[in-house]
Amino acid sequence: MRPKIAYKNRLALILAGLTAFIFLCGFSFGKVYVTLDMRDYTLYREIPAEEIFDALAADKQSTKASYDNEYCAVFGKLKAVAKDGRSFEIAPAEGFDSKTIHCILNDSFQGEFPPAGDPLYVLGKMRISLFGAGSCSMEADGLRRASSRLAQSETYLTLNGDNIRPDHMSARVFGKDSITKEPIVRLAIPKSFEAVEEELPEQKDQPKLDGYLYRLNELEDTRSSKPEQFYIFWFDNEKQLLDQNDKNRSQDIARAIIRNILPGENIRLGRFPIRRTVYGNEYIYYDTAYTGYNAEFVFKPCGDDGLLCMLYVYRNSDHKKDILSIFRFVE
Repeated sequence: MRPKIAYKNRLALILAGLTAFIFLCGFSFGKVYVTLDMRDYTLYREIPAEEIFDALAADKQSTKASYDNEYCAVFGKLKAVAKDGRSFEIAPAEGFDSKTIHCILNDSFQGEFPPAGDPLYVLGKMRISLFGAGSCSMEADGLRRASSRLAQSETYLTLNGDNIRPDHMSARVFGKDSITKEPIVRLAIPKSFEAVEEELPEQKDQPKLDGYLYRLNELEDTRSSKPEQFYIFWFDNEKQLLDQNDKNRSQDIARAIIRNILPGENIRLGRFPIRRTVYGNEYIYYDTAYTGYNAEFVFKPCGDDGLLCMLYVYRNSDHKKDILSIFRFVE
């Protein structure tokens, strides 16, 4: 039996304009894919190579907890390149020449190496080994040349040359812990989104749904008549499930939310759930196609408390990169 959601029509009512808009467009079956795939626009945390070596010297276990599997943009200098051109060594930009990070390039890299000794950023996934004194290596996705460090404060780099700073984003929180009263989810949105942000409206005799709508096609720099809408909202298990025994069935709850918003949606086997792990968080995706439009749901289960829910509706995904940057800052 599927979870029974309190206020069954509540989500549909709050998103009634969206639902009507989609169904006027007509339904069609499309290829299953993930639109909001982090791999299309990965943000790598900027750090100098010496930070890794200092951390290993201080506490190997803590270093592994902080950096292992982390997407990093490591600043250093190129020390040597293997004959096959698929692996190389970098050292801190200044000093510590005896300490190096071994990097293995993925097969998609088509760029060129700078001369040995030149500073650069290596963007990829960090691996920390606890063997002996500890060591680090990287699964490198690409390189960025830089004459000096780009960051004096927290910064994230991308392979296409963008630099993203959290202090240029706006914080948002969702949910509330029943005991501590602290937010359950914290994230950050691009500051530009504030200009087209709307809180989801309150419904009579019902608890207010915690969430926002962003009419991205109305942003001045890319104004368009073609709807491009992004929703973020919190589904609270305690308030919105009729049976609290269902609160640990996040996949079934996500399916019920989809059907509440899109009545009659045929959620076929193989189309749901699609799972992705993004920056250490697991998400459930559902992408459906309409004539000329796409709608993609993304759910982040948060234990027994509820689900962080996102919905992206678009014809042209003009602000896909901006939305993907949000995933980097979900806590």
